[in-house]
Parts: sequence; C-alpha cells; structure tokens
Amino acid sequence: MIRLSRVLLVLFGIPTLLLIYFLFNDQLKEYSYLLLPLGVLIATTFVLQHQIDGWWIRRLNPSLDPKLKAILQSRVSGYSQIFSGKNYSEKDFIVFTHDCEYIGKGIETIPDDIKHLISCHAFYFGDASQSKWPKQYNRIVLYPHPFLSPQYEDQVHSVESHEKDGVLIFSMEQLISSINQPGKVYNIAIHGFAQAYFNLYTVHLSVDDMEIWRRLSENLSVSRTEIEAIVGLDDFDALIPLAHYYIFHSEHIRRIFPECQNLFDQINVE
Repeated sequence: MIRLSRVLLVLFGIPTLLLIYFLFNDQLKEYSYLLLPLGVLIATTFVLQHQIDGWWIRRLNPSLDPKLKAILQSRVSGYSQIFSGKNYSEKDFIVFTHDCEYIGKGIETIPDDIKHLISCHAFYFGDASQSKWPKQYNRIVLYPHPFLSPQYEDQVHSVESHEKDGVLIFSMEQLISSINQPGKVYNIAIHGFAQAYFNLYTVHLSVDDMEIWRRLSENLSVSRTEIEAIVGLDDFDALIPLAHYYIFHSEHIRRIFPECQNLFDQINVE
C-alpha cells in the first residue's frame, strides 16, 4: 500500500535537492528563498508521517498485500469470516494495525507481517459499533522471551494487559509458537486480546471457573496446569481459555456450555 507521507517526501525532496545543486553551482540564486519553506514542508511531513498516513488510509479503501493476506489466512483461524463485513471489514483491521504503536524490548525491528498477525486477533471479539474496541489497546509491547514486570515482579510470564494504559505485552517465543500451530498450541494473542476485551465489556456467566475448567478438561483434555504454565500466571478468569477454545471448536463448545451463549455472542466465529 502506497504511503502518502513517502510520496510527499519525494515530491518535496526532489525540488529541494535540485535547488541545492543549482545554488551550489551559482545558478538560480533568485530562488534561494524557496529552501526555507521546502525544508519546513519536509520536516513537517517527516514528523507527522504517521498521522498523515493514518488520515490517508481512512480516506481510501485499502487492501492487504496478497502475500500478506495469504499468510493471515493460513495462520488465523476463520480469517475470512472475521472480516466478512458482518462485524468488521478488512479496512478496520488495516487502520487498527497502522494506528498501533509496536514497541520491541530487546527486538530491533518488528516486521509488518508480525504486526498484522498479532493485531488481527483483536477482531475475534466484539464489533465495529463498540467505540473503545479495539482502539483502546493501541500499544503492543513485544519481548523475545517470557518477562517480569512491575505488576508481576516474581512471576515470569508471557502475556499481560493493562486497560488504563491501553497496553498489551507478549512474549514472542510463545506468540510465534502458537501462531505457527493454530489450534494446537494455546494462543497467547487470543488470550491477551480476550482478557483486554472482557475487561472492557464484562460478561457474566452462570457457571463458575471451577466448572469451566472441569468441563474443558473432561471434554477437550485441556490442562489448566499447562495453560497456566504457558501464560505464566494463574489469576485470569476461566472464561478466557473458554473463549480461546470456542474459536477453534465452536460447535463442540456450544454443546458443552449451552448456558454460555452470551459469551459466544461476543466472539466472531461462525
């Protein structure tokens, strides 16, 4: 997708360089006054390039690169259904990914495909009419491995969310493993976004956490101990893994938890 800021930088940069060249060769001195406004335009465009591109994306009907879309379709379960237009469009996804600030801790660069693969998981939940979601969580921090944090100083963990700051934190080690094996490895991207979403939009279930874990264990051989080991924490609600497994086994989960339809209504799986 063409970035307007880059086009503007080229448009302003070429005449600036040409003008400098001619002035250096004692030509066109009468146009030397143009250097200042051109310099201001280049500096302003460079500083505001993220905002300029965001405005431009919203004005267009953007589309994903076909190679990137093929990756997403192979790694994100139900990708086409998520962005069918019923709850979200692909434009919602592209705009959100652009607006997110990705921060690498011990990671020099974060490729665009990784950014899209992560942010795509936000759209398993809710719909475009919800003003806070997913844009409230627009800062995503990535560590190469499980980490400690001020909130959990003694527990090495792989995922964390903060509603007040709008931050999600992930360990790339667990994240890539789960994305590369959709439905086979517990997905901490789904876990993090589910936790963030249900912190904003509370769902009350008629079954308690112990009963959820019991049914998941008996019917899907889900191990609470293994999930808590992957996450590195044990203070999350059982509806988070329930939402996770619903994405991959929706019909089966509906039969096991018929009383949880109010939860399933918030998840974009057909």
